Parts: sequence; structure tokens; C-alpha cells
Amino acid sequence: MKCRQCERCIRLVGPLNFWGNVGLAVIKLYCGIISGSRALVADAVHSSTDVLVAALLVAGLKIQDKPADRKYPYGYGGIEFIVAGVIGVLLLSVTVIIAVSAVSAIIAGTQEPPDKIALMALLFSVGANELMCRHSLCAGKQANSPSMIANAWENRADAYSSLAALVGAGAARLGFTFMDPVAAIVVAGVVAKSGASILTGAIRGLTDTGLESADTEAVREAAASVPGVRRVLDVRGRRLGQRHNFNLDVGVAPHITVLEAEPIAAQVRRTLKRSLEHVGTVSIRLRPAEEAETHPPAA
Repeated sequence: MKCRQCERCIRLVGPLNFWGNVGLAVIKLYCGIISGSRALVADAVHSSTDVLVAALLVAGLKIQDKPADRKYPYGYGGIEFIVAGVIGVLLLSVTVIIAVSAVSAIIAGTQEPPDKIALMALLFSVGANELMCRHSLCAGKQANSPSMIANAWENRADAYSSLAALVGAGAARLGFTFMDPVAAIVVAGVVAKSGASILTGAIRGLTDTGLESADTEAVREAAASVPGVRRVLDVRGRRLGQRHNFNLDVGVAPHITVLEAEPIAAQVRRTLKRSLEHVGTVSIRLRPAEEAETHPPAA
């Protein structure tokens, strides 16, 4: 169960990431221009994208909180996968911009060593992004939110990209001027890896990829503990935003009436929602246990 402090942290994820990335983008772009560091300017472009990502995150979380209605009887949780997918596509797009700029600088061969203010800005960026990552990741796990977790890993990628830019800018100041645009290319690689991972996870969610076997096994065990349940025949689960929805085939004593069987189904639903986290809709099909043993569950 989430405590009040966790709920407060969850509410702060969107605003904190939005304003945090606004500040980082402004600081890094200004320092990158006056210091002449391509790696820092590339990192500033990354942070500018993060501002849009944070805005999408805030909008997505507000939409997914809307209650289910006739048009969307299972709720609006799927919007989180769409937000995560957009985040992934944006990151991959930023990768192209950063890489093309860095390669152009290497070919031109006119790179000057950046001023030390670039190092200070990058060091600050590493620390700030790591703090935002840990906050978003903790809140995302508590809320079981794919978009919050995607945003957390995007912040971690930003921290790594700032670290790569820091190394490149430092090497450039030591005389290896080509290392600053090389570091920008490394930044592009880090951003691309993060974007591809986030996009893959979003696609899995949107295509209703089944839950992990550990999740379905926990549901099976909880349902089997309910008095009147003779056998749990099949468990199928899918993730919809922050919730896990399940379809169960449950075997009960043969020849009992519908009125006698329905309280068993109701108790199974209550047990799952009480003993497991993030349980959403639970659909149960009751079948006579003897009949079920001779007919396999539906696919």
C-alpha cells in the first residue's frame, strides 16, 4: 500500500521533471554557447526534449486518472504506453540531430577547447538528472506507472550523456579538441539506447503482451486459497497503464447453483485486490471442476 509520502512524491514527478529540465536546458544551452562546447550544446538539446517529455508525462498521468466510462470501460490506463512510446520516438529523433552536428564538427576540424564553465555545467547536470531519475523511478514503481518509469530511465540516460560530455569536454581542454564532438556522438548513442528500450516497452504494452509468469502465478495461488475453489484452471493477464487486468477460469464443485457459485467468484475478486497490488479488472468464468478436468481451458 502507498503511504501519504509516496502519494505526494507521485504527484510531484511531473512538475519536478518539467521545471527541472527547463532549468537544465537553459543552463546548459547558455554555458554551451559561451564555452564553445558542442557536447554541452548537444546535451542541452537533450534536456530541451526532456521538457516536452515532462509535459507529455503530466498530461498522460491526468488522462489515465479519469474513471472508466461507456466508451472506455477498462479505463484510460493505455495512454501511459502511448506517452512512453512518444518519449522513445523523441529520444531517437534527438539522437540523429546530435550525431549529425558532432560528425560535421569532426569533419570541419575547427573545434576549439571549451571553457571550464562547460565542465561545471555538466557536473551539475549529472547530479541533477540522477536525483530526478531516482525520484521518478521510486514513484513509478510505487504507482506501477510505465510512463513514470520510462521518464526515470530517460533521466538516467541524460545523466550518462552529461557524464560522457563532461569527459569529452575535459579531454578537449587538455588538448584533445576532437574529443568534445566525439563525446557528443557518445551522448547520441546513450540517448538512442534509452529511446529504443522505452519504445520497445511501450509497444509491448500497446500490443497486450502477457504479464510475467511470476505475476500470474501469484494470482493463481491467491485464487486457489479461496474456500470453494477446487482448481484454478487458467490465468491470463494484461497490463493497462498502472493496472493489471486478469481473466480466470475457476473450477468449483459440480452441480452447485449459480447463486451458490457467484459468492465464490466475488470472494476471489476481493482476495486478489486485497492481497496483490495494482489489480484492476478481474473477470472470472466458473466451471464445474469435473467437467474442467476433461475439457482444457479456452485459449
